[in-house]
Amino acid sequence: MNSSHEEDTERTNKLSPAHEPQEVAGSKKLTQDQQVGHYIDMWKQSVEVQMHFNDIEWRIRGLALTVATFALGAAGVAAKDGTRVGAVSLGSLVLAIGLLLWYAFYFVDRFWYHPLLKAAV
Repeated sequence: MNSSHEEDTERTNKLSPAHEPQEVAGSKKLTQDQQVGHYIDMWKQSVEVQMHFNDIEWRIRGLALTVATFALGAAGVAAKDGTRVGAVSLGSLVLAIGLLLWYAFYFVDRFWYHPLLKAAV
């Protein structure tokens, strides 16, 4: 009976090498608990990176809405006054510049920060 228990223990020890210390960068060995701790730290860091890029995207979108609101308001005021720059209405010019800025924000969000966010996930 006792030898069967010893055989089971020996078989279990052979089947679960994860409990054995692992060699890392030289002669330092990590236990399974230390390895799990490192994996948890890596996971935490990846979540922090994801949160960082998500925060950047929301800031860009908020700034884009501010620019769009300003451009529409300024174009409305300029159109009401009837101010002209050469042959073009100042309201039309401000609206065109606002639209150009809106597309610039779209480009930065869609083709720059969004791929970075997806890569972090």
